[in-house]
Amino acid sequence: MQHTYTNQNKLLANIEEQKGLNESSLKLLQNKRTSDLNDLQLEVYFYSDDESKLIALSEYLKNDDYHSDEVEESSSEGEYFLSSFAPPISADIEKLNELTEYLCRISYKYDCEFSGWEAAVQ
Repeated sequence: MQHTYTNQNKLLANIEEQKGLNESSLKLLQNKRTSDLNDLQLEVYFYSDDESKLIALSEYLKNDDYHSDEVEESSSEGEYFLSSFAPPISADIEKLNELTEYLCRISYKYDCEFSGWEAAVQ
């Protein structure tokens, strides 16, 4: 696939950036959340310059039990956005880092970029 949105250098930088955010996000969750963190439901986000790339990524993720919303136009011109719900995960740093690397690499395969995750605080 011809990459027009991302490249190998951006992929590697994004993996490191997202893993760095995992630790601070996990600490925040542990401080704010009152329910069990063993079955954490994450909403994950992706961007690309082409709607069809995100649709293809969404189709791939369905095979791993992800549930995606419709692709939307981003507020940034020429960008599109996809949100998806990941299967429940145990909220420990190793699992979050594995998930982050997986999502960064699989989104790169479709010329998309993983932009992070969010969890509901209960």
